[in-house]
Amino acid sequence: MKEVVTIDDWENTLSESKIILLITKKTCKDCIIVERYLELNNYFINKIPVRKISLDNPNSEIIRNQIEWINIEVDIIPFWVLMNRGKRLFSIRGDIKQAMKISTFSQVNQSQED
Repeated sequence: MKEVVTIDDWENTLSESKIILLITKKTCKDCIIVERYLELNNYFINKIPVRKISLDNPNSEIIRNQIEWINIEVDIIPFWVLMNRGKRLFSIRGDIKQAMKISTFSQVNQSQED
C-alpha cells in the first residue's frame, strides 16, 4: 500500500480523485486486520484506492505535523478519510465495515452529482 510519508506523497494524494486515507499504527490489532484485508484486495475498497499514514512511522512525523487535523481529530484508529482532489468529504473511525460505509457514501454522492 502506498504510504504517505513526505510532502510530495501528500501532494500526490491531494491530486487524486476519490481516495480513502487510512490512519493506522503497527500496534493496533484492528489496523493489522484492516491492512490484511486491503492487501488481499489490492489496496482498494469498492474500487477506491487506499493510502495510509502510519502514526508510528518516524519518517512520516513531518507530514503528520503539517496535516493539522490528524493531531486534532484522530483519537481512535483505524481512522478513515474519504477525499476527492484534496477535499475531505467524510471521516469515520473503525474497522473495514466502517471503511465500506465511506465508499458507499462516495457512490451515493457521485450518482447524485450525475
